[in-house]
Amino acid sequence: MKPKIVISSCLTGENVRYDGRPVNCPFVENLSKYVDFVPVCPEVSIGLPVPRDPIIVVRGKGRIKVVNPKTGEDLTNRLLDFSKSFLSHLKGIDGFLLKSKSPSCGVSGTKTYRNENGTGFLYRGRGLFAKAVIETFPYLPVEDELRLKNWDKKFFFLLRVFLSSHLKNVKTKEELCIFHSRYSKILGLINTAGLRKLEIALSTGEIEKYREEFFKLLKRPSSKNVLKKLNRFEKRKYSSLKEAFFSTKVFETLIPKELL
Repeated sequence: MKPKIVISSCLTGENVRYDGRPVNCPFVENLSKYVDFVPVCPEVSIGLPVPRDPIIVVRGKGRIKVVNPKTGEDLTNRLLDFSKSFLSHLKGIDGFLLKSKSPSCGVSGTKTYRNENGTGFLYRGRGLFAKAVIETFPYLPVEDELRLKNWDKKFFFLLRVFLSSHLKNVKTKEELCIFHSRYSKILGLINTAGLRKLEIALSTGEIEKYREEFFKLLKRPSSKNVLKKLNRFEKRKYSSLKEAFFSTKVFETLIPKELL
């Protein structure tokens, strides 16, 4: 069974963006060969047309809102209601790949303003839907296509997605032992303390406990730590995680090289 990723519809080529222009994303095209997509466009899903007026994120009086600065229409509750409904029905998801800078889907680059007319820029943060995703699925990888231009971020996103998918298919204690035996070295590279907790869960045969500790282990992997441990295990000095990936066989059966 392939990994399952929720993806912004525009990244798959659907004509849903506010300006009506298509998005060309070669990485997504390659990724589609190896995963199953669950496309979503929160803005179209709440009834906004294509093309449409740009909408913005506003922070005022301690509250985040999404508004149409041209008309003053407040779209916050509609987006929140859709997000809650959509996310509550998801099953078997291994990650999220969302549209950068979007007022609904942006993971970190969304402009946030002080005023509803689009003035008073404050900072770049998250879109409303992306915020709901991270709150609902705190242990799953959530990225946007611009962040994945960084090789290390892309590597860890794919690593978490494919590992999560493999574990998702584990149904018995015997299969769990096989999974752990196959990927324990990779998991140990990411988090040694987390690996010990996995081994305790494995010894008791508690699959759900193992899953819980597994997602905690993968939440914030560090390229620096992985590289340091990999160099120790492989007895050579890699200058980057990318070099290590293409020089060692540790990860080759997990992440398709075409994606990196």
